[in-house]
Amino acid sequence: MENLYTGLLIAAVSGLTFIAYKHPRLYEKEFSSKIFYTSLGALLVAIFHDTGVSTAHESLLPLIIENQDKEVQSALKTARISEHIYLLCICSLIYSGFLSWLANHMQTEREENKNG
Repeated sequence: MENLYTGLLIAAVSGLTFIAYKHPRLYEKEFSSKIFYTSLGALLVAIFHDTGVSTAHESLLPLIIENQDKEVQSALKTARISEHIYLLCICSLIYSGFLSWLANHMQTEREENKNG
């Protein structure tokens, strides 16, 4: 299943790069802001979720029996968001910025070629 996700991710990145390169106006109109805001939203949701889990842990800490501390730590570890999600969101934000730059660069270059 992991190979499927990796393949889909590579296909999506390749497709978006192709659209930004060949059709910069379409990319800026349809994809640029959507990718940025979706990535930013996912990052913020992950941060708020982990903050909530940490706050709940701190609030419940006085109620935890010492013998069950390992079990509680295990449960909290599974409740937290994976670090891979953070990395994916940050990479998506950076790549979104690169694709916006690429689309603007290609648009400017095409206009210069038409004029000159």
